[in-house]
Amino acid sequence: MAATQAKSLQAGRMIAELPDLRARAASGRLSPERWSAADALRAVADLAAQNGLRVAGIEPVAAKGGDPKTREPIPERALKLRADGTFAEMQRFLAALAGLPRLVVPENVQIKRQAGGLAIEATLRIFETLPAVAPAAAPRANAFIVDPFGSPDAAAQGGDMLLVGTFVGRHRAMALLQSGRDVDAFTPGQKIGDERLGRVMPRVVEFARNDGYSRKLTFAEDRP
Repeated sequence: MAATQAKSLQAGRMIAELPDLRARAASGRLSPERWSAADALRAVADLAAQNGLRVAGIEPVAAKGGDPKTREPIPERALKLRADGTFAEMQRFLAALAGLPRLVVPENVQIKRQAGGLAIEATLRIFETLPAVAPAAAPRANAFIVDPFGSPDAAAQGGDMLLVGTFVGRHRAMALLQSGRDVDAFTPGQKIGDERLGRVMPRVVEFARNDGYSRKLTFAEDRP
């Protein structure tokens, strides 16, 4: 899958940058200075929930065997994450890892179908003394990822979307959403996959699900 290949390339880039990151960490102060295992576990769980995932399990991974006197060149720990959600939620969560206080590299990411949706399993390698790596800004044409688990009619299945236009009149509002190669018009109240389009404003639209989860989608150039 293109998304998996892109994530593997990003992980490889992070590993290649480790020497430079270590030098940066040595020359400056990390914030916060101490980030414990409990802090990391809580931050990952909160980040998953903020992006709509339902965490089924998150636990530390036992360190590999070896000489206990031998120190790792870069201290690290790992967490095993299992969660349920949509492909778009999983993609947003993986991208949001770059906002954590330390470098977090996802490995062995597996996304599988299950009754009622998708399940993700991943090992998250957390480097205790390295700052996070900000991802390169994606061009507008690549600001979304098509859900490979969805049907060809990605817009109808609620894959990750790009807001390309809005119309707000006195008695009518409409949003133009791009998913895959197609651009479709939607009106407030219309269902898109497991979400329903809510308010349409000049440069932002709102979505809501039956379970109470809601999110906003803005133009790509307005995103922080």
